[in-house]
Amino acid sequence: MKRFAVIFALVMALLIPMNAFAAGDGTGTGGGKGEALTVASATIQDGDTLSAGDSITLTFSKNVTNASVAEANQALFTVTDSQGAPVEIQVVMADDQIQPDQKENVVIQLPQDLADGSYTLTAAAGVTSKSGEAMKEDYTLTFTVGQAAQSGESDAQADGSANGAASSTSSDGSAQTDGSADSSAETTQDSGRNMPLLYFAVAVVILMMLLASANARRRR
Repeated sequence: MKRFAVIFALVMALLIPMNAFAAGDGTGTGGGKGEALTVASATIQDGDTLSAGDSITLTFSKNVTNASVAEANQALFTVTDSQGAPVEIQVVMADDQIQPDQKENVVIQLPQDLADGSYTLTAAAGVTSKSGEAMKEDYTLTFTVGQAAQSGESDAQADGSANGAASSTSSDGSAQTDGSADSSAETTQDSGRNMPLLYFAVAVVILMMLLASANARRRR
């Protein structure tokens, strides 16, 4: 019986840390705490041309919209013109409790009456995640508003249906890729949530095998 108790204790000692690992984000980092906060992606590229009233979405590597950091973060997003003068913008963040899938996104809404010209969007160093990590350096994007945007639209229309079809194909392909990535992420998260149950089931099976072995020895 003592041997059984020792074996069972060893099994549980191995399973408990594995269970804790599975309950996290699957990387052992507790949801990425301690990792640097970065801008993972943006809906425009540096140098793109926009129209007045457009919006730009920055996606961060962590939650930057939680109530504990949202207000301070909002003040760190600015748009300036070619002379360095600030532009009045709206910084929109979703409630991460209501829309958890939007917790990494910050939307910069440009004004409808924004004048033609060149502009710079800055997410300043100090933008902080819910877990306490702050960006170490400014993140900037430049873009143009005005005549270039209108000219680009006219050129696109003049290209005809061939370019339209190509654009449609590209858009559909991107959507399918994004969908596959989302599906993969959801599958990984589901697997992580199911791992504790799997380890518990393994422990139960091992316990039953040990009990059966002990009973067999007694009968002998």
